[in-house]
Amino acid sequence: MPRVDGSGNISINVRFLGVGLGQPVALATTPARTPVTMDDATFAFGMRNRAAQDKTEVGQSIVCDGVLAYSKALDKGRRPANIPTSEYSRYEVRFTVASLGCHDSTRRFQAASR
Repeated sequence: MPRVDGSGNISINVRFLGVGLGQPVALATTPARTPVTMDDATFAFGMRNRAAQDKTEVGQSIVCDGVLAYSKALDKGRRPANIPTSEYSRYEVRFTVASLGCHDSTRRFQAASR
């Protein structure tokens, strides 16, 4: 789910589905919230307006295709006793978001690089 900030900027948190459910790995991107470029300016405008009218930061569901550039891998060690298993990921691979394009979730990609 995208976020729409007070200035109307749309961003998304790029991550694996299911993180926080006790999986031993996580995906961390730089920046953590990545600005998105919508391929439909009218849809993006509508998302901003709906978020403003609803007085929320959560935008309508979108689908994104991105290119990630590897930065580094970290082994954060054993889980500390005071952190629940569901909230800890031992191994973390960091990426920089090289590019990201998003569109309305009801539309399909005609072409996409993976």
